[in-house]
Amino acid sequence: MAIRQKSGQKRNAIYEGLESFFQEIEKKYNVTREEVLRAAEELGAIKGRIRTYFLVNSYVKKKRDS
Repeated sequence: MAIRQKSGQKRNAIYEGLESFFQEIEKKYNVTREEVLRAAEELGAIKGRIRTYFLVNSYVKKKRDS
């Protein structure tokens, strides 16, 4: 029972961390949750890849708009 409880707590902590990360990306790059989830699905749940994807996209968008 204790092992199950610990794994449940660990899973909840992971979900909370991902939720926080997704919210950070949404605010910083002004994108929707769907866009973030699509990128995570394409790139895997690797925060560095997702962050880089949106960083590059924002740079390209700024260059295109100027």
